Amino acid sequence: MSEDIKIQYQGLHPSHETDVYLRAIMGELLEEAPYGASLKAQFSTKNDVVKGMITIRSVVGPFFCLATGGDLRAVGHQLLNQMRRRLDKWKSKRFNRETVRHRATVEKEGFEIEESLS
Repeated sequence: MSEDIKIQYQGLHPSHETDVYLRAIMGELLEEAPYGASLKAQFSTKNDVVKGMITIRSVVGPFFCLATGGDLRAVGHQLLNQMRRRLDKWKSKRFNRETVRHRATVEKEGFEIEESLS
């Protein structure tokens, strides 16, 4: 999985602990992403402001988020939350469409729909 995660630091030299933390949260995001996805995270600093960006590429399309702040870990945490929201939104749309499509097919064929399917 680590070959599917790339983290770049520009103008930053994170401590070992911070690098491990960021790699761990990027790994969590990749596990939540569509199968076969890859993740690229970039962190830079300018005028004491840390900027972070994550791009997840997958067969269903790209996912992107951007955050800024004064601390590398805090920016990483903001990115984690933003990307989780985007991935959750994608999952909810994906599964709702399948459920609606399945319901229409079952109703068209004249079968009763059990409550457990909804």
